[in-house]
Amino acid sequence: MTIAPFIKQDGLNSMASSTLNHKLKDFNQWKVQYLDQLRQYEPWLKKYKLFNDEVESVFKQSTENIVNDQLKVVLIGEFSRGKTELINALFFADLGRRLLPSSAGRTTMCPVEILYNPKVKTPYLHLLPIESKLTDMSLNRLRQQPDNWLKYDLDLTNAVQTEKKLAELSGTKKVSFEDAANMGLLTAAISNKNDSRVEVPRWRHAIISFPHPLLKRGLVVFDTPGLNAIGNEPELTLHILPSAQATLFVLGADTGVSRSDLTMWDNYLSEQHQRNNDRLMVVLNKIDTLWDDLSSQDTIYQNIQEQQQDVAKVLNVNKNCIFPLSAQKALVSKIRKDTLLLKKSGILELESYLTTHIVNRRQKLIVDSVSTQTSKAIINIQAIVMQRVHTLDSRIKIMTELQTKSDGAIQLQLKKTLKEKEKYAINLTEFKACEFELDKQSRSLKKLLNLEDIDNIIQSSQEKMSKTWTTKSMKGAMKTIFDLTQERMIEVVAEVKELRTMVRAIYRRFQSQHHFEVIDPRMLSLVEQQIELDSLYQEAEIFRKSTRATLSEQHFVVQHFIVTYIQQLQNIFNRTERNVTRWLGTTLQPLGYQVRDHRYTLASQVRELKTAQTSRDTIKIQLKKLHDERIELKHQMTGLRRMSINLQTKFTSS
Repeated sequence: MTIAPFIKQDGLNSMASSTLNHKLKDFNQWKVQYLDQLRQYEPWLKKYKLFNDEVESVFKQSTENIVNDQLKVVLIGEFSRGKTELINALFFADLGRRLLPSSAGRTTMCPVEILYNPKVKTPYLHLLPIESKLTDMSLNRLRQQPDNWLKYDLDLTNAVQTEKKLAELSGTKKVSFEDAANMGLLTAAISNKNDSRVEVPRWRHAIISFPHPLLKRGLVVFDTPGLNAIGNEPELTLHILPSAQATLFVLGADTGVSRSDLTMWDNYLSEQHQRNNDRLMVVLNKIDTLWDDLSSQDTIYQNIQEQQQDVAKVLNVNKNCIFPLSAQKALVSKIRKDTLLLKKSGILELESYLTTHIVNRRQKLIVDSVSTQTSKAIINIQAIVMQRVHTLDSRIKIMTELQTKSDGAIQLQLKKTLKEKEKYAINLTEFKACEFELDKQSRSLKKLLNLEDIDNIIQSSQEKMSKTWTTKSMKGAMKTIFDLTQERMIEVVAEVKELRTMVRAIYRRFQSQHHFEVIDPRMLSLVEQQIELDSLYQEAEIFRKSTRATLSEQHFVVQHFIVTYIQQLQNIFNRTERNVTRWLGTTLQPLGYQVRDHRYTLASQVRELKTAQTSRDTIKIQLKKLHDERIELKHQMTGLRRMSINLQTKFTSS
């Protein structure tokens, strides 16, 4: 008997190829084309000595944003709600089989992260043993220590072997009551009266790298296995859930909103729904349990509508964000290419929503951000080159008029230019003074972003907490860390605001005094970091005030929550410090180019006039040289305009 390979070489079949896949494919093509443009423009700009630090910084940042862009989809819900089957149906039906175990009695017991790692050619399954919970290391830190993971290579041509290895995701093991308590798993453990040990998940976390087209285009899927797994893994609540572009809360039509479902919603999702209600979708799965051969289609439809309305009322959400469907029937219909069953399954409505509300918005955000930054940098270079054209025109006009003027006229023009040069030398000193003043003003900002100082604040709070190690002290330490870091970010934002005002004033002053081409300086925005920090703060406050944080056996959970929270804080401040340093290093550079260009122009003009005094024939030679230089500058302007238009072209695929 021949076993079909896990993934076909000819890609997606027509039934499984959804609008989501087409949209990600189109967007991926835009990314490739945009990166190709940046790679082509860099040597051209370098050729004409226009590739300054500002452009390099913008190009580098744009490239990083495009390369690292991902669409993160998280599925959250209690056990046996059909989350894993929904993943199989939504994203991997083209495989012709289930990617993840979801049949009766076989469900994933740990959080599973499904992605494509382009740095590793071989597909793999990496498993983090549950015993890692006995350490104080966060999940993010453990990601950077590969020796702590059990690793399996996946041979996708051998479906039986692949399914066997992926079955590990449903693995459990028995541990002592003490170990279960120390891992924060005692309340969720399965025990037998006659057994001295309890059953817990075998793995803490799993990562699957898989060469599927959707994953190659930046899709990352997280499957979470129930309420206790969410509560016991702080990174899920502090990082993964808040950073997801889409969160699917999966309920069962056969159970409705159970008490544990409602607890999960209240603890982890209701706040997120209020902040980003269009990112959160409620999936009412298993509607096929309501399909009754003895009832009419209208009756079945009415029953589903009523249950949808009940869920909306209990969760206090809009009915339009609830999607009744059958993941199992959707998977079967795609594999069998049954169009009628696919439509009946209800999954097409969810796919359409994901595409139009989630993927489109993510694409627009990336496209607008990248296009705006890169095109703005090129426009600033255009202004510099245009200023060179204008000053060159002025020099050409002067030299042309001097061809018919007397020696006295040339001498008069020389004196005038020398006087202007002397005056400009003072202005050049003024520019250097502005640079010094900006640097001086930025010192307080750099002090606020001193990472060692921030670490000391955090460490001090941790030390106070560790001395007593009671629930009250831990909560107090958490509150101190939260408030101090929030205050620090508020101070940082205020300093950045002052610096932005100073930079604008410097540009306006020189543009007004010397009639420079208007350049809109690139401004630093910390809105993203503020939102991220605020979201982190809110999640932390919810946890700090929760009953879970007060339970005596949950010291492990609280400790790990604090460790993870601190790591997320450090990441935010690290990125903020890098962005500030990068901005301060380049923000006056375009103006500096204009200042130096003007000084060079005056020096060149003095040389030309001194040469003209010796012989009128040299004026013709100088004019020829200036006209040639002007032709070259116009060529540069044409190239820059074309570049600017190309970089501002938006992603318009429907």
